[in-house]
Amino acid sequence: MLAEHISRLDGVDGRYWTELDAAVNLAFADLPVRVTCFYPELPLHLEILDGARRNHPFVLRNGQLRPNSEHIGPREVLSTRPAPAPVLLGPPDVRLDFSAWQLHEVRRAVEAALRPADYGHERAEDIVLAVNEVATNAVEHGTPEARLSLWTGPDGLTCEIDDGGTLRDPLPGLQAPHPAEARGRGVWIARQVCDSLHVWADGRGTHVRMRATP
Repeated sequence: MLAEHISRLDGVDGRYWTELDAAVNLAFADLPVRVTCFYPELPLHLEILDGARRNHPFVLRNGQLRPNSEHIGPREVLSTRPAPAPVLLGPPDVRLDFSAWQLHEVRRAVEAALRPADYGHERAEDIVLAVNEVATNAVEHGTPEARLSLWTGPDGLTCEIDDGGTLRDPLPGLQAPHPAEARGRGVWIARQVCDSLHVWADGRGTHVRMRATP
């Protein structure tokens, strides 16, 4: 597989590429896949090259592929360079504070947001399940209370779950849990259902933003 740097995705500091490389390394770890990434020699953000050096086990120097002494594991990469927050979306159409006893209200709010659009019954059920899984994680592993925010528009539904807990795994849900594991499937399920799922942390806690189209 070949990957090429696209400057319009750099964001404010280039950390998008560090997170993407780390996520690809983790998601493809058990697959017979080799990814070759091309980066500009002088990018706008030095973060891009610094992140690439830590994410890639081999580098091409003078036409030869050599082991990279700066390479570290994907989770270690993001422990020193946390994932960036996505762009601000403005006031949500729906905002709901909830606890473990109010997860039915979370599901009801998502169902209501999906109803005006042409999602279809099965697609809508899958999206409600995905949001419920992430919301459950928030109140079980984050803090007793969390917040749901919903934005609706022509690009589909955007949902954000915020809690005040600490992010223990910077890249959750990128590998399918072992069949013998009874738990730990929530974010993985949500990633299969949603078009995109982004996790980040800051001084206020842990945040998960999902986007799902019809």
